[in-house]
Amino acid sequence: MSNRERRKSRPSSQPAAAAPDAGQPAPPPRRESGSRFRTLAWALGAALATALIWRAAKFQPEPLDGAHTLRPVLLAVYNRVLGCYRNPGSARVHWLMLCYAAVLVPPALALWSCWRAAGGLRVRGIAGRIAGSRVALFASVGFGLLVCRFPLLLQSPSNPDESQFLAAAHKLFYDPVFFRALDCGSTGPFNIFPLMLPALAGISPDYATGRLIAILIIFFSLYFLYRAFAQVSADSVARLAILPAFGFFCLVANADFVHYSSEHVSLLLVSLALFACLRCVREPRRHGLPLVGLGALVATAYFAKQQSVPMIAAAAAVAAACVYARRAAGRWWRPIALLAAGFAPLPLLNALICAATGTWHDFLTVYVFGNMHYAQGSLELRDELPQFAAFLPGPPETQYLFLAFLAVGALSVYRVVRRGPKNQFLLLLETGGVGAAIIFAAVRFVSAGGLSAGWLCALGWFACAAAVAFLAIESFDGERARFWLGLLTVAVLAASVFSIYRAHHMFTHYLLLLAIPLSAAMGWMLDRQLSCGAAEAPRLRLPFVLLFLTVLAGCWWHLLPGLSTTFQAGHPETMDSPEGRFIGSLTRPGPTLAVWGWYADLYVRAGRPPALRDAVIGNEFVSQPAGEYARHRFLDDMRRFRPEMFVDALALSCCNFANPRNRFEGVPDIKTCIDSNYILVADRWNMRFFLRRDLAAARGAPNQPARGGP
Repeated sequence: MSNRERRKSRPSSQPAAAAPDAGQPAPPPRRESGSRFRTLAWALGAALATALIWRAAKFQPEPLDGAHTLRPVLLAVYNRVLGCYRNPGSARVHWLMLCYAAVLVPPALALWSCWRAAGGLRVRGIAGRIAGSRVALFASVGFGLLVCRFPLLLQSPSNPDESQFLAAAHKLFYDPVFFRALDCGSTGPFNIFPLMLPALAGISPDYATGRLIAILIIFFSLYFLYRAFAQVSADSVARLAILPAFGFFCLVANADFVHYSSEHVSLLLVSLALFACLRCVREPRRHGLPLVGLGALVATAYFAKQQSVPMIAAAAAVAAACVYARRAAGRWWRPIALLAAGFAPLPLLNALICAATGTWHDFLTVYVFGNMHYAQGSLELRDELPQFAAFLPGPPETQYLFLAFLAVGALSVYRVVRRGPKNQFLLLLETGGVGAAIIFAAVRFVSAGGLSAGWLCALGWFACAAAVAFLAIESFDGERARFWLGLLTVAVLAASVFSIYRAHHMFTHYLLLLAIPLSAAMGWMLDRQLSCGAAEAPRLRLPFVLLFLTVLAGCWWHLLPGLSTTFQAGHPETMDSPEGRFIGSLTRPGPTLAVWGWYADLYVRAGRPPALRDAVIGNEFVSQPAGEYARHRFLDDMRRFRPEMFVDALALSCCNFANPRNRFEGVPDIKTCIDSNYILVADRWNMRFFLRRDLAAARGAPNQPARGGP
């Protein structure tokens, strides 16, 4: 036998070539390592989620500046920095310089990206890669937000809503069913749940953690706004689009803008809606997941703040219209069904919770019909419109946003009218002249008191609306992605203005809803001028970019002195208060306190969440039928939850709640309830403290008011 024949006769070492034995079963298929990894990841994720839920369920909030709160740690850092200077004045000057430098870094990186895209820079090496990376851009964005807003983390509450939301978050640790535990007015559960997140790390939520969460929400809002533009435009344009909102949030000093408000979650939802809608614009045939996401965002907005629903709904409508117009819908009902599929789970889950806990009546009466009643206005349109037009650019921060918007809009209209090739020098002169004229006219109008002339403001806004509509129509025959981007930004901006007006309450913090839509609208105008879309090589016009950045830098310099007030504002060495300690000495941990009036800060200082569903009490005196319902619910809650202490804080209450006509003695049934079940144990700090009779008897508390100074 030859060697070749011997090799052929040898059994093969390949398992696949061997014939299987007919009498034995085939071996089971091997599980891939990727499947094992996914199974392990799901198991670890489920275990982690279970541990976090258990930790949150067992967590017990502490009073302000307790052992497990964040503010004392931040205050120690702040005091150490101040200790490096001779006096606070020099520290403030250096901090302002650092703030302005930190705010200018993202524009510098954006300009670098624009110049490099235009072919003006050919810097290689690690320095060029770092300067042009998204990591460097958003690291600078996060640093700027944190540096500029750090002193705000140490301040006392700047708005009564802040204390109410924090007290509500504390209450949810003891009763997680929102509509059974709380009545936060127009604010829903998704505005309160984020405030509970620090408990997962063992930190008791306080004002510092709430404002830090607001910074994180702003950061992610800017990130998703960038990602939204990057899908349909050049990366350099997407970097420019976030700058107006970034400067606004860094340099705000108005008391209604600096705290965690009911609008912050809505900002993130709007950015996510822009991202999902532009994903449909980019890939209309892969519209399934974005439309489901948009439906879920509409539902989330409804259970966060109903005021923001029109903005998310506008983005969803534009996405569906794009799918239909691009003939990518397949069957006509598919986009509508996808939106409904995304919207349905949250309302169904809420319906199941309400049915299981018996809170249907509270949900419908307080949240659904209560929001409808809240949005009813008493003025006619012709009387309210001038006031509203002057209200929009009221604070200096929103004046800056509108000034930048007017400048960019005027330049965009001018560039449409003045078509034709131009050299760079002539282009710089023309754009600079138009921009300077708009800025000069706007500044003169504001400084001359023109904001008090409501109809002039209204005419100006109508002119702006006409200019924006002209730009949107003019781009109809252009590149498709840019047209849909323009339609989206115009729709969301119009919806944001409508949302603010529809509330018929001109609260300054409502203007936060304009920050992302205005920045997106300016990004669309920049995209019209600077590029031809993400797929083509950008034809960048640097004079326009330079003028835009110059306007932003000038506005930021104008706002910088106002930022110094946040540094100079009082940073108390401790928020531990004698009234909080007094309440803590007579009550047990948990929802054991009821405060008459609008003074929710007392709940937070005492570390005792509200025992009743109302953290703000005073609606018992409003007109029927709301007043009758509030009185009935107050008495029902007093019988069901039996607060250990009842505090009359009407003298310290916010707004119109401090009216002496709102004394609880003015309602006979409430007065009888308090007199029958509570004993006055102290009258100090402009408050009256009533302890439940059984607890007072056990503690031997005197049945006489104990008077003392604050």
